[in-house]
Amino acid sequence: MPSQPRIHAYASVGRTGLGNMLFPWARAEVFSRQFNAVLLAPQWFQPLRVGPWLRGERDKRYYLGQFTHAGYLTGPARLARLWLSPRVEESAAGNSPRLGSLVVFRGMGQGFDGLHDHREFLWRRLMELARSDIRDKVGRLTGGAIGVHIRRGDFRVAPGERFARTGDYEVSLTWYANAIGEARRRLGADVPVRIFSDAPPAELADFRRLPNVEIMPAAPALQDLLMLSRSALIVGTAKSTFSLWAAFFSRAPTLWPPSANFQRYGLGNGQQIVWSPT
Repeated sequence: MPSQPRIHAYASVGRTGLGNMLFPWARAEVFSRQFNAVLLAPQWFQPLRVGPWLRGERDKRYYLGQFTHAGYLTGPARLARLWLSPRVEESAAGNSPRLGSLVVFRGMGQGFDGLHDHREFLWRRLMELARSDIRDKVGRLTGGAIGVHIRRGDFRVAPGERFARTGDYEVSLTWYANAIGEARRRLGADVPVRIFSDAPPAELADFRRLPNVEIMPAAPALQDLLMLSRSALIVGTAKSTFSLWAAFFSRAPTLWPPSANFQRYGLGNGQQIVWSPT
């Protein structure tokens, strides 16, 4: 007997940064769980990225080899579904997706709205998808530390320039240093600090002088996100979905600069704190 038609789902993750890519991925994973749909492997590796090169970013955002295909349809069968299955946009699929269709997920959607009840499932799936050495390093990481995300890269702007022109306000390194002091006031003066950053080492020199502070070595973006997610308290970067996902997975208290936009993405849960030095 021929096999019964199945619903298929595909996360079109685009060519954005990892944090943005995770939104359509997460919705596709939740959809598959709810409707027993077959998931097509996302295209994490996007070779046609020129922005990171033009901006001189350390992370070129290729994500090559960071993800496995665990639980995904791959190879010729995947290509056949992409080419031949009738496509239905996520918004049109509703609660009764048609058998034989390919439901496509793309974009930021409603942020974390609808994902909170699936947080542990999504964490497990992301760990399953991580390359084995990334998974092992995250598993060996000790908890209880303060995690600090200092994003530079495409957030480099001249003083006084606005987000509408350049992409973001660049939060000063002084703010992060003060935020580390505030985090330690909350958790304890001796609590270790791990800094995850794409800044050149020279920019972080002052942090190396602080006691019990570790500048994490350059690592795959997925590894950094998963490690940051294991923090007891997070100091986040404004307007960074990378920081938002770490806060979402950890459910830890998170200190944000005044320009943070976590509420826009549906992250507010009482643990997100907009903090300014006093």
